[in-house]
Amino acid sequence: GREFLNRFVESLWPGERLLLSGPVFVETEVTRSGPDDSNVLREARADIVIRGEDATVVIENKLDAGEQPGQCERLYWAWADRPGDTRWVFLSPSGRAPLTAVSAVSKSAWQTMSYAHLRGILAEAAEAATPRPTIGRSTAVQYLATLARAVGP
Repeated sequence: GREFLNRFVESLWPGERLLLSGPVFVETEVTRSGPDDSNVLREARADIVIRGEDATVVIENKLDAGEQPGQCERLYWAWADRPGDTRWVFLSPSGRAPLTAVSAVSKSAWQTMSYAHLRGILAEAAEAATPRPTIGRSTAVQYLATLARAVGP
């Protein structure tokens, strides 16, 4: 169900009640363009985009590769003009801030999360869910094992 998504969003934006109801769509490798504050068109590709009725969450996932020049600044502006509430998450092994978000507005928009924090949220959600064999549960358990190998138990 939505247990993981609810916990993920609540951990980043406590009390804001984002993406709690209605359909949610998840896409990967999404390219979009939008104007920056000087009206220059910025194009960027997001690793993961979660869209719901009341919010969009843009996730940049960094495992091994470094940031491309201007990457997080471009990602911010590519989605900043989207209608509704848009949020940005920089997911990395350490939970560090993105180096390529340079404007004040972009820097303040990005939330950070470490893989260990993500693993904790997923483990809690899996434990709280009804234990029945589903593809979603199997995928979550496999991903938990992968995260444990990557960041430790």
